[in-house]
Amino acid sequence: MSGDSDNTDDFSDGFDVKNYMTRPTKSRSSVPKTSPKKKVGRPKKTIPRRDIVHEGVVDVPCNLHTASDDKLVYSMRLLYENPGMFKSIFNLLKSMGSDRVSVRFEKTKVKMYTTDSKKNSRIYIVIHGDKMNSYYCEKTLDLEFSVENPRKKLQSLQREITEIELTTTRKWETEHFYITLRNETTSMRNESKTKVDLPGEEDCWTPVEDDLSKERWYPIKFEMSFKAFKQTINNIFLHLGNDGKFTIEKTGLENLRFHFPYEDSLGDDDSIFEDHGKINLISSVEDGEPFAAPVLVERVKLLAGTLISDTIGISVDERDDLIFTMMLDQIEDDDKKLMPGTDSAYIKVLTKLAETSIS
Repeated sequence: MSGDSDNTDDFSDGFDVKNYMTRPTKSRSSVPKTSPKKKVGRPKKTIPRRDIVHEGVVDVPCNLHTASDDKLVYSMRLLYENPGMFKSIFNLLKSMGSDRVSVRFEKTKVKMYTTDSKKNSRIYIVIHGDKMNSYYCEKTLDLEFSVENPRKKLQSLQREITEIELTTTRKWETEHFYITLRNETTSMRNESKTKVDLPGEEDCWTPVEDDLSKERWYPIKFEMSFKAFKQTINNIFLHLGNDGKFTIEKTGLENLRFHFPYEDSLGDDDSIFEDHGKINLISSVEDGEPFAAPVLVERVKLLAGTLISDTIGISVDERDDLIFTMMLDQIEDDDKKLMPGTDSAYIKVLTKLAETSIS
């Protein structure tokens, strides 16, 4: 199934990116600084890197005039200088128990969709074509393939691998695509072919995108370090196990908290956020109004264990899905702050509250 339209909706702004992600991380273009103090041990190995021009979205395939046959011209090509981002994406899918993933290549971006193994969470990923070194897509292309082989391909990724390229041609676009990794140290190129299938007639994109469009109206939005999120969920798990339930609570102007009662009914536990400025809290809960969203431990524990980014955004509503947001490959400014709008990709995980499940 393919078409010529390109959905231009960008759901990264459902979470207020002006205040989002202020924690430092490595920049794509950063150069390691030389320490003034000489360290003991073997000096750090310098990895040779080919100077890749940043073109973003291009209108013409790079092999248009060099392909031996018109059918071998690229119908899709993506080139990026950080293969580690794709490794993180496929490791996340593996950790969540996803077996197959639907992928839509559009004119300006790549979209991915799948669910976790128990269908408690939906995973929606967008890779921005304009942030790639080069991205070309002839027409909208819908494919589906197994997560396992690309994940294995990227699992043993080494620092010497400095480029990743995804390609398919007009002839083979409905049968397979190639993943190519380049090693500048050895001047080697490794190619692997991944078999693809055409998706069924069911539309997986409209329902999830409709639900993401509601995020801007959620009454509670905040961020926390991914490590703190993991520690908080692990603490709840140790007390309640996978079947336990906790609530994300806020009453009017009071502090936001994660709350759960002990199983033996001999007490309870609160993880309280005392400084709302540090978590960039955005709240429309009115003074005196109680707010509580029930969450099952098993529905968030797999995500908490991935540590895919430094910070995680959390949007909460009492009736609709929890929405977790993770930005990948953001660029730092001179003060080591992450610059909004510079992410190369973002991940949204929509998780049903305790009383509901994906139909």
